[in-house]
Amino acid sequence: MLPSRRSKPITERAPTQEGSDNSPVANPPPPFDPDDPRNGPPRHWVSPVFTTYEEALEHLRSGEFRDASVVVEGGLTAAEIAAAETTYGFTFPPDLSEFLQLGLPRGGRWADWRDNPGADITERMAWPVDGMVFDVRYNRFWMDEWGPRPADDNEAEAVTRSAMADAPPLIPICGHRYLPSTPCESGNPVLSVYQTDIIYYGTNLLSFLNNELGRRHELIGSIRDVPFWGRLVE
Repeated sequence: MLPSRRSKPITERAPTQEGSDNSPVANPPPPFDPDDPRNGPPRHWVSPVFTTYEEALEHLRSGEFRDASVVVEGGLTAAEIAAAETTYGFTFPPDLSEFLQLGLPRGGRWADWRDNPGADITERMAWPVDGMVFDVRYNRFWMDEWGPRPADDNEAEAVTRSAMADAPPLIPICGHRYLPSTPCESGNPVLSVYQTDIIYYGTNLLSFLNNELGRRHELIGSIRDVPFWGRLVE
């Protein structure tokens, strides 16, 4: 069953991942930033095209990426991959596992799977559900499959969190870009998740890397349907 649509446009946003204030906030339009990828590439920028993960990692190593704080370390070991899967209760799809074992981007907005990943990864994995709860409480979001919405916001949040416990985990990649863990196959689309404002940011992992590092947003080719999260994409 498709989710019900919002009864009013979103006018409130949850605090950013770095914030600690849990009260609803309004987001004024940010000042125009010509280097923000959402505003298009800078003048004279030639977007690179990557055909392999190695090429994308080399681009990061070259320092041409917009965030100079990002470095690429040696990839995760098989033991590190297994430890993360055990800790967080998912299995890396083969393409993400391959990418992270070839090289590990660190710094900036990239998920930290190596040094003290506990707090960073736990917070990032909670972000999609917390954002959905925010919209349930403050923006009247609700899914028909959850049944009638309780009048009490605390009860509505409890129903939401209970339902979301059965949703396939989203694996954080960079910022609020996530790869669905299900199906556990190469080729899942990458999602950009901000509360219930969810869009595709790549038809697959390599497509996402081209968009993220090339400062563009192109969706070329077919997009695999993924359980639950695919129904929320706008």
